[in-house]
Amino acid sequence: MNLPSRLNSACSVFSDFKEPWFIAGGWAIDLAIGRITRHHSDIDFCIFRESLPQFLDDFKEWKIEVSIPGASQKLVCHSIGDVLPPRHELHCNYNNINIEILLNEKSGKNVVFRRDTSITLPLERFTCWTNDNIPFVHPVWLLLFKAKYSKEKDQKDFKEVLKILSKDDCTWLHQALSRHQPVHQWLRDLN
Repeated sequence: MNLPSRLNSACSVFSDFKEPWFIAGGWAIDLAIGRITRHHSDIDFCIFRESLPQFLDDFKEWKIEVSIPGASQKLVCHSIGDVLPPRHELHCNYNNINIEILLNEKSGKNVVFRRDTSITLPLERFTCWTNDNIPFVHPVWLLLFKAKYSKEKDQKDFKEVLKILSKDDCTWLHQALSRHQPVHQWLRDLN
């Protein structure tokens, strides 16, 4: 799938960023599927929390706001202290480019699920690549996050992704969901 120009422009802002970054959210799901399945109102990326100092330095000319969990509020991000856990979401704007940055936790070679740190995914499995070497998040990780609220678009994403998941992917997601959302309706479809 060729990247749409809007997504390609957003990815280009990471051209000099030397830390790992990934397309996340609905765009990552579409990249995994290989086609655009729905409208995307925003562009989500993720980085690891350990890369945050470099990100804030490299993007210091951007307007960066941090979302406050549990409140419909954003505050201007001045330093790493403004993004201590449980804060994990940055909204960034520069020259009419708007991106959202989600911070992921990592321990060694595993990505750690922030809502339940007993759930991990090896980094090499977490990372997927487009044909043009653009990194994106594996859809099982995204679905695990989407399961908590399961909006209409999340249900659609699940149905589309289910068609392309391997048996191992379904097993991992079933185990992770069983721990995180033990009565979730997706569990029956993952057997």
